[in-house]
Amino acid sequence: MNTISEPRPAVTADASAAPIDDGIYTHAALCLVGLPIAAQAEPFRRVVGEAEVLMTPAPDATLPAGRWLRRLLMLICDTALRTDSVAVDLCTDLPALGELLGAEGNELADLALNYDHLITGKLAIGFGSGAPLSLFDARGRPRAATEWRGSVRLGARFLASLGENKVLLDRTVVGSLDATPIALDAYCWVTHMLAAGKRAGADVPAPMTDWESLVGAFGKTGQSEADFRPEFEDALRLVSVQCPDLSLVVGESGVQVRQSVPRVRPAPPAPRADIRATEEMVLKPRPPAPAPAAPAVAAAPPAPIPTPRPAPVAERPAPVMAQQNPDAPLRGPRGSIGLKANLTGLTQVIWLNQSNGQDDPIIEVTPGFRYDSDNVTQLALEPMVIQISGGLYQREFERVSAWAMANRDLIDDVWDGEVTAIDEINARVKKVPAPGWR
Repeated sequence: MNTISEPRPAVTADASAAPIDDGIYTHAALCLVGLPIAAQAEPFRRVVGEAEVLMTPAPDATLPAGRWLRRLLMLICDTALRTDSVAVDLCTDLPALGELLGAEGNELADLALNYDHLITGKLAIGFGSGAPLSLFDARGRPRAATEWRGSVRLGARFLASLGENKVLLDRTVVGSLDATPIALDAYCWVTHMLAAGKRAGADVPAPMTDWESLVGAFGKTGQSEADFRPEFEDALRLVSVQCPDLSLVVGESGVQVRQSVPRVRPAPPAPRADIRATEEMVLKPRPPAPAPAAPAVAAAPPAPIPTPRPAPVAERPAPVMAQQNPDAPLRGPRGSIGLKANLTGLTQVIWLNQSNGQDDPIIEVTPGFRYDSDNVTQLALEPMVIQISGGLYQREFERVSAWAMANRDLIDDVWDGEVTAIDEINARVKKVPAPGWR
C-alpha cells in the first residue's frame, strides 16, 4: 500500500523539545540499532552507520531482549543523565521496578529475568568514531545475581558519550508502544531522524532511508525485506497514531521522516453586535394579488393556416475552437485550483481544494488540464497520506507525495481559505525534488 503519514514534535537532541518531566532520555545509538526481539544464547552485534551495539550473554544465560530490555536501558540512561552520576539507583525491589515500568502479574518474572541478564552480561555501545564503550563499569558488574541489586554502575566514558548524544523521548508515547518492541524501535528511530532534521535546518530536505538499510537496522537476523516491510509499516502506523504531527512518506524505495508544521485553523468570524434594524430590513406587507380576469366569451375557431413548405437548410460551418491560454489559471469544481506542470515539476495537474466542511485536507490529481471526475486520483494527507480513489503508479505516487510534503504549508492555507488568490498561490508553489534526491 502506498502511504504517507503525518509523531507530534516529541523529541530533539536536547531537552528543549519537551518538558523534562514528560521525557525519557536515551542514547542516540539505541535509536538507530534495533536490539534483539527474542532471547538468544549467541552474542549480538549490529553496526548501522555510525552506531554500533555489542551484546554478550553471561555464561549459561541468554541475552536480554524484547520490551523490557528497551525499557530498562531507557531507565538507566535517563536516571544517569538526570543525576549526572555513574552510580545509578533504580528501585529498592522488583515490585517497585515493575510499578515504575508498568509491569505487573506474570510480567514481573520476565522483567526480573531480563534485568538479571542485562546486569550480568556485557553490553557495549558505540556512536561516531572510536571503539564501542562498555555500558557498565566492569568493577561493579556482578558475575551472577544472587540477590536483588537495585543499583548499577556505569562506565565513565559511556556517561560522557550519553551526555553528548542524548535523545529525548516522550514518556507517554513510550508507555503506549512498549508492548510492541518493533514499534518502540520505530518511534526511537523517528525521534532521532526528527532531531537530525532540526539540526540540519528547515531548508535541508529530509533524507529517504531505503528499505535495505531499515532491514539491516531493525530486522531480525536473516529476515527478508518482503517479510520485514509489513511489520515495520504496521509499527509506523502505531507511531503515527501516537504522534499525529509527524509526516512520514512510506513508499517502494524507503521511508522519509519530516516534522509537519502545526496547523492553526482560522477562527470563525465573531457575530456583529452593532447591527441595527434599518428601513430596508423591515418586512412590509405583501400587496394583494390582482383579481382573476373574467372568462372570455367563446369565439369561433380560427381558420386553419396552410403549412408552409420548408426552406432548404444551408450547411453550418464547423465550430472554431478557441486555443487555451497556457498561462490561464485552471479552475475545477467547488472552487478547486489547478496547478500545471510548469509550476509543480510533475507530469500531472495538482488540484488544491478548500475544506468545504471537511476536516482533513485532500489533494486531487488529473492527467490533463480538464478536471474529469471519472479520471481523478484523490490523496488524503492526514493522519496518513494514502491514495483513496483513482490510481497512480508507484513512481508517480512517490513523486506526487514528495511534492505534497514540500508544499504542505500552501496546501493547508488553501484548504483553510487563508489563501485564495491565484497569483499568491503560483508564487508560493515549490517544485517537486529531483528524482533520487537524498
